[in-house]
Amino acid sequence: GGLELERGLIISSETPMFAKRAAGIYNGSRGIVFVLPAMASSIPIHGKNELSSVNLSEFQVYRNAITHQLTAYDCISDCLPDTDKDVSISKRIFELWMDAVDAEIIRKKKVNRVGFETNLNRLKSFFIDLLAQDTFWEYIDFDYSPIMMIDNMSPLSGMSTKEIALEVDELVGTVCYNELRLAQLLALGYKLKILTGAFVLSDPISRSAARGYVAQVSNNEPFDNECDEVKDQQLDTSRCDGCLLSSDNADLIEYLVMEEIRRPIKASLLWNDASI
Repeated sequence: GGLELERGLIISSETPMFAKRAAGIYNGSRGIVFVLPAMASSIPIHGKNELSSVNLSEFQVYRNAITHQLTAYDCISDCLPDTDKDVSISKRIFELWMDAVDAEIIRKKKVNRVGFETNLNRLKSFFIDLLAQDTFWEYIDFDYSPIMMIDNMSPLSGMSTKEIALEVDELVGTVCYNELRLAQLLALGYKLKILTGAFVLSDPISRSAARGYVAQVSNNEPFDNECDEVKDQQLDTSRCDGCLLSSDNADLIEYLVMEEIRRPIKASLLWNDASI
């Protein structure tokens, strides 16, 4: 979950293989949520006329032209602010993923496992701390949607994820809800892992396709006029158009979000009562 197609993000061609690899490695475990980075390239990866997914080898070739800061290529005045929180989360996930790729896939360097797990736990704590925010409006400040692969089986023996962590229909697909969704899963006892090798990426071609026009770009060269071209197309749209969380019904929004914040607490109390 969490894939923002409106940003032109495309799943890498090898993601299914890496997902299967991770499932095999953690076959004896349950209750895992994997995260993978979302990135943006300034260069058309496959040339000016080809829209297709990228593999890890191509990522390595264009690595210097790729950033984890997706808002750099949104090019329109959006409903969600670009905050330090967004940059911090996307940077932490990207750096952890790069360390894992360099160590496990490319074999470029040895990773400090203690340091890696420490940074992973810090990321987990960051998300769980979201549940202690004073106001639900804190969630609407986010403009980064974590890309997640969630275990069908929950940490609780005999129960599935759908039974203990069912998504709220009114909130599914909303950008800021995905932050809360991951925080909720971690608070419910899910283990946070990095999906090594898997990623999603946009380039000028995929972003222009998502916006509904054809970008005028050159092969394998940075597209420096992307935002000027977006303005020329007069694309007065927002990723938050039609989203319940950006509507005027603040009371309903607050009720739904606060119920989601409280859910891990209610679930924990229920499990404790059942075990007595």
